[in-house]
Amino acid sequence: MNLPSGLSDKQYNVFGMKQILIILILNSLMLSACQHSTNQKDAVRQSTKLNDMTYPVKHISISINKSADEVYRYASDPENFPEWVAFIKSVTKQNDLWIGKSDIGDLKIKWTPPNDFRIIDHQVTLTNGEIVNNPMRVVPNNEGCEFIFTLFWLPNRTEKEFNEDAKAVTADLQKLKEILESNNAGIDL
Repeated sequence: MNLPSGLSDKQYNVFGMKQILIILILNSLMLSACQHSTNQKDAVRQSTKLNDMTYPVKHISISINKSADEVYRYASDPENFPEWVAFIKSVTKQNDLWIGKSDIGDLKIKWTPPNDFRIIDHQVTLTNGEIVNNPMRVVPNNEGCEFIFTLFWLPNRTEKEFNEDAKAVTADLQKLKEILESNNAGIDL
């Protein structure tokens, strides 16, 4: 520490103590600001969700010991949806949409057309008219594949609801894996 010259030992000690006190006060202020920031995490996250151009997301994936083509053929068929998505009870085709019967009412589901890239995106129109985009991909991984679902944290959803949605998607993907890897699945792949 650089101390001014010409000071007595007592003055050096007082000067040094003031410097230490200033450092302690600044550290205390910085810690307080950090704690305030941590306490405001949800408010900041909510603000970010509502004001930024993008939503926070979770990419939920599962490895499946079947070829990417087999998984794509099964998972991209809307008629198989109720077998592996727990909240969909049944589906029926209505023009270019599928109607999914669920506990919250009839959902309109529009699927990406069949494609060579194994993209299974779909838009779900909820009973209140809100549209939810659900990107899904099947990506080759050696002789098996990865099934990836992108979950968006939408406005007006709490952190608890977002985490519950993530758990539901994880369970659905686990069910998909079990169906496809089962030796007696009885499905036409």
